[in-house]
Amino acid sequence: MGRLEKALLKHSKVGIDTSIFIYHLESHQSYLPLTTLLLRLITEGRLAGVTSEITIMELLVKPLEEDNQDIADEYEVLLDNFPNLKIKEVGRSVSRKAAELRVRHSVNPADALQIAAAIAEKATAFITNDRQLKQVADVEIVILSEFLSQK
Repeated sequence: MGRLEKALLKHSKVGIDTSIFIYHLESHQSYLPLTTLLLRLITEGRLAGVTSEITIMELLVKPLEEDNQDIADEYEVLLDNFPNLKIKEVGRSVSRKAAELRVRHSVNPADALQIAAAIAEKATAFITNDRQLKQVADVEIVILSEFLSQK
């Protein structure tokens, strides 16, 4: 078992930042083995995943900028039907938690909402590649790039 798998399987549920999905969907050469592992663990039910509706917004920007509605629709369908992945609505309780995170840790609004959604769903880790989020102590922040040397 590799380092990333061992780090992930310490948790039963993890929050997933948009960048992880982007790396996977765009087949990013460096990150694809890592995102494939993470998403396989979720698909197999060995790990539950959660992301927020913010991910949908962020994922659709590029296809819509490129006037590619088919890809935008495909991304939405993929997320909506991904096994063992919950897409958390950004309602009042998530927004309040995000506000607290912004005050305590000075994170940007989108990141605060993503992490707050993960916390609301009882995730104990948040997978991202944004090192600035390491300051958030409310959940373990797992930086994907720290696992690049292994699969």
